[in-house]
Amino acid sequence: MEGKGVFKDDFDEFINDTGIQIRLRGGEKPSLRGIYVFPDIEVLSPGSLAGAWPGAGRINSSELIGAAESGGVLVCGPEDSGKTSLLKVLAHSLAEAGFFPVYADGKNLRIPRAGETHEFFLAKYGSQYASESIGLITSGPREKRILLLDNADRIRAGSAELGSFLLGLSEHFGGAVLTAVNPPEYADLPKGPSVFGVPAGYAVCGIAELGQTLREELISKWTLAGGTADLEAAARRKDRLRGAVDTVLARNLVPSYPVFILTILQMADSEVEEGPGASSYGQYYDYLITKSLKEAVRREDMPFFMSLLSGLAYRMFSRRSRWISEEDMEALVGEVAADFPSPPEGTGSVITALLGSDTLAGREPGYEFRHGYIYHYFAALYFSRNLQNENVKEEVRRLSGSLDEEEYANIMLFLIHLSGDPFLLEQIARNVEYSAAAEEPYTSEEEEQYLDELISEIEKLIDKDRKLREIRTEYLSSPGVPERQPIGFRTNGADIRVRRRKEAALYGSARRSQFADALLRISYELLKGQPVGGSHYIPREFDENVYALWLSSLRRKKREADRVREAAEGMEERVFEGGQGEELSYLTALYGLYMRIYKHGVRQLSLLTEAGPPEYTDCIPDELMRICSGLFRKEQAPCIDTIARFLDKNRERKFAVALLRECVSLRAYLFGEDECSREAARLLGPGKDSRPYGN
Repeated sequence: MEGKGVFKDDFDEFINDTGIQIRLRGGEKPSLRGIYVFPDIEVLSPGSLAGAWPGAGRINSSELIGAAESGGVLVCGPEDSGKTSLLKVLAHSLAEAGFFPVYADGKNLRIPRAGETHEFFLAKYGSQYASESIGLITSGPREKRILLLDNADRIRAGSAELGSFLLGLSEHFGGAVLTAVNPPEYADLPKGPSVFGVPAGYAVCGIAELGQTLREELISKWTLAGGTADLEAAARRKDRLRGAVDTVLARNLVPSYPVFILTILQMADSEVEEGPGASSYGQYYDYLITKSLKEAVRREDMPFFMSLLSGLAYRMFSRRSRWISEEDMEALVGEVAADFPSPPEGTGSVITALLGSDTLAGREPGYEFRHGYIYHYFAALYFSRNLQNENVKEEVRRLSGSLDEEEYANIMLFLIHLSGDPFLLEQIARNVEYSAAAEEPYTSEEEEQYLDELISEIEKLIDKDRKLREIRTEYLSSPGVPERQPIGFRTNGADIRVRRRKEAALYGSARRSQFADALLRISYELLKGQPVGGSHYIPREFDENVYALWLSSLRRKKREADRVREAAEGMEERVFEGGQGEELSYLTALYGLYMRIYKHGVRQLSLLTEAGPPEYTDCIPDELMRICSGLFRKEQAPCIDTIARFLDKNRERKFAVALLRECVSLRAYLFGEDECSREAARLLGPGKDSRPYGN
């Protein structure tokens, strides 16, 4: 259509790929657009996003399509939460709406020099759009160009370079949608960025799990895509699929993210004997990988293919390359075939099977694993089968000590799933103990006091009973204070040395944070899933160290938020423009950040406590956390009397009551209203002044 850009076939295939190896009941591969459901997002800071208030609850991410010209949006969420799929669908939707979106992945992005940014992104457009569209893009207004930047927190750059890059995007794009696990961190804030480390005016949101209503929509789309002419049979099938999903989520086995729900749906649809009862990340991805292979190769050939793929992954790992040439692939097939009495005939048939199962993808003139998780799985399979080799053990030690590297962390995640070797547990337990001991202990009283003071400051703003814009001058820097010079442009040698020391310290802090987060995820896998080769032997002290690590991780995230707060206090721009034209103190936005940190911590804790024996719950030192994490377990929710007793003693702890109210609201969102959520909501009552930051 005239005025609209046309994607190249390979890019259109990329944005329509689900990112996982799922098949509909008839064996057809679904398109992402055909089954996609836009998740809700929680607003931490509204920026210029129309109709959004920080902490005011959730808006649907489909609203980002209409907000493309509003400036920028940062969407944060953990691994597997669906951030990349959101950008893919936005690319298609924005193109249909007459915009020119371009996709970039921070994992592979090297920030261009300031004078080369335009040419850099023009080349990106050239790789994603048909040649006849380039003229429309270059001659059209800047407002029509939209950047979709995935994994913004994975860009390898100092804070000054990253800050200057993000600030400069407005010169080339009308809007930008960024994704990250956490907001980008800065050693110092250049002039202009908000308290969240992105330019002022950016909305900052957290991607939410799919609630009951959105899961129902996803199940309906899956059922329709599977196809059946018998309406009664389709209704019965939908009820069965819904029951399978609800059973797994009610048992708190995995978060309610699309990747797990879709895998549960395929499991239930295939009517496998074991049913959709997998309880760990590794089991779900293991199922997807092996099922795809089993459907493409003969049963008797599976050992050959597993050996070939694990050898291929290890070769890539050793060479630090995710690609193999056609010649090397042929040689590897020959080497592996020599170890089997009856290997598959012909390299061509082997390659065809691997391409047909979506295990490999062709990238001229060679091949790569189609999805990153497949590479991580088979690299881990090689390590698990060769742990008796001292050289392999040394490589595993290196892996376990470098969990701040995403690739290494993902390989270790699968390795724990595939092997119960005591050597692996020893490595993980040692790192857990070390990381927990390296952090300051958690003091709930100190946390509560600080957060109550923060909320009191917010409430003072609201209690003044007048528009926040009328009190803007009370929160501006004192007159006569000179503007802070953007750190990317300082020339004084002493300033540069100070900045570099700060950046080095922050880089080390960020790496420790990534290491601890990966370690928690691996510990969850270890506790929850049983390895393919047998059960884990878990030492008695491991549970205590895991919870100590979780508590210190929570405190570390809170300290990171404190650092953002302290940096923001020196900024001139202390009040943000709200989505409805009203101005919001940065304290109000910061409250949303603290609430999200704690809600994520509670969800993480609920998964960890569900993973181990019942007595693990006794390790949680804080009654509030014990109650809140229990609200995420539908079948084992805390009794109403327990909540009532807590409120009787702690009604004045404002943040505690607010967090409890948020968790009750999320329980109803995820599982639907039940007696527990209704009674708890009645006890808690409506939140005071809830418009800026309530449910």
